[in-house]
Amino acid sequence: MVINSDFDRDESSISFGYALGNHWALFGGYRTSETNFDETVTIAESINGRKLSGSGKRNTAFKQDGFFIGGAFAVSFREHAIITLNAALAALDGKYNSLGDIEVVVTDSNNEVLSSGKSPVGVNFDGDTVGLNLGAAWKGRIAERLSYTLGVNGYSYDFDAKEKDVADLSESVFRFSAGLSYQF
Repeated sequence: MVINSDFDRDESSISFGYALGNHWALFGGYRTSETNFDETVTIAESINGRKLSGSGKRNTAFKQDGFFIGGAFAVSFREHAIITLNAALAALDGKYNSLGDIEVVVTDSNNEVLSSGKSPVGVNFDGDTVGLNLGAAWKGRIAERLSYTLGVNGYSYDFDAKEKDVADLSESVFRFSAGLSYQF
């Protein structure tokens, strides 16, 4: 089986924060994301002397939205550097919707059609997502107007379906970042 998939991801969030002293900050907000997959499925397999062939299309949408809360800690290191650590926890509602159809033909070893048909494929379920975001950054100054940033961050979101016979989903991202800025 071969699955070709095009996907599109939209993500947005809004957050508000409050500084607690010189080193700590708390923040919270709302996050929404949607991932859409447009898939083409091609089947060409042999099972027990029978050939199975077919094709179909499936459209899948996975939406999550909800609230998050987190905190950040920043401390100066030496005279021209700052280390920042942050963490956030999210509680999101999720909806998974997948619709499509597949046409399958089963033939014997002499290529005689044993069966054929078009079957709808559809799965819809809701669930809850728990997400954890962690990050660290080092910001420093090379010269009076030239600064750099090095960072590492990542997140993991685990979706648990309310239905018992549905597979759970997870999404994880781990990123390194580097930046250079000049103040005019």
